[in-house]
Amino acid sequence: MSDIKKIITTCTRDCPNTCGLEATVENGRLVRLAGSKNHPLTRGMACHKASKYIDRVYSKERITKPMMRGASGRREVLWDEALDLIAEKMKTIRDEDGPEAILYYQGYGERTALKLLNKCFFNMFGGVTTLHGSLCGGTGQASQNLDLGTRISHDPLDHYNSRAMILWGRNPATTQIGLVPIIKEIKKKGGRIITIDPFRNRSAALSDRHIAPAPNMDAYLAMAAAKILIDRGAHDIDFLSHHSAGYTAYKAILDRYRVDKLCYLAGVSGEDAQYIADTLINFKPTSILIGWGLHRHKEAHFTIRAIDALGAVSGNIGVEGGGVSQGFEEYGPYDPKCWGDQLNPGRRTILMPYVGEELLNAQNPRIRMVYVTAANPVCMAPNSALVAEALKRMEFVVYSGHFLDDTAELANVFLPATTFLEEYVTSQ
Repeated sequence: MSDIKKIITTCTRDCPNTCGLEATVENGRLVRLAGSKNHPLTRGMACHKASKYIDRVYSKERITKPMMRGASGRREVLWDEALDLIAEKMKTIRDEDGPEAILYYQGYGERTALKLLNKCFFNMFGGVTTLHGSLCGGTGQASQNLDLGTRISHDPLDHYNSRAMILWGRNPATTQIGLVPIIKEIKKKGGRIITIDPFRNRSAALSDRHIAPAPNMDAYLAMAAAKILIDRGAHDIDFLSHHSAGYTAYKAILDRYRVDKLCYLAGVSGEDAQYIADTLINFKPTSILIGWGLHRHKEAHFTIRAIDALGAVSGNIGVEGGGVSQGFEEYGPYDPKCWGDQLNPGRRTILMPYVGEELLNAQNPRIRMVYVTAANPVCMAPNSALVAEALKRMEFVVYSGHFLDDTAELANVFLPATTFLEEYVTSQ
């Protein structure tokens, strides 16, 4: 007889969905992944990538034993041999040049609070060089930190309190399926959904209006809608008076333009800007969700900050069902002290998007060893040739992952990593 088990889990990959999953295990082998109907957000849905993740788990190309690279090539070794060599190298480098001569590069392959406990190990070791910045949404987060003090996006379940939703460069029908039931619920209650994107994406079909600004001209659209609100006297004077700074200077910028000029610059019609303003006036609270594509061009912070300002002018900051949500809060409920940063004096960090250049230029101490987890920087980081050159110059590189990818090819030691479907947590 077959032994069939159903195990409830959650996808931990770098994605705002964090889909609740039901894994079917037959005779010890994973045979099916589907959405868990009991998950409060995704409600039985799961993206295409999640259902296909089984192929990754059982891929013939996956490396499942530690490997070392020597003069004659790469060979399989026992765990003790690999770990002993890593420990020896780490201790030698720390004793000679201090712990900051080691870089711990943690990527986003599994970006969860528990995964950051890895950092606690390196902090207990003495505190190594780590990363700051992002290859993904760093511009958006930095912009909102400037505007809001600290970026805190709304919990997705809070959007059930929204009477309208503006998907600004966001395409949840393809990239965040958990929002689709919320969108449908808003519409069912008579609310509005607006999709703003130069391309008519799949989410536009779920929307009451699709607005297509010219690429990189979204800031002018946000300014046009804000100017209409102010001209109508529909701006939130109480919020702007008591909870904002710089409004007078901001309004002076708006006063330089007519609404029709701003719409012309944005590549939209006046009716488009009026529709956004009407929604913000008559369908409060309105949640504004910003997509990642808005961050990925030069001077993107001007766009993000113009949209933040529109949220403030319309009175949608700090209210249930409102907000300008740029990303998702991965670690909000967790105490960061668990990660051990307080165990040492402040240690050096290097900028992730410039990791190749920073590795080569680091001094006092120079970086001699790199330990990479959940990432493939040779493939993903800008200027991949320089990243590869920097890793080749390192005295020792450790890579923990699933496959012999671009970065793994340059590693002295390869440590096979589990997937999130091979990790067990038991409760007492």
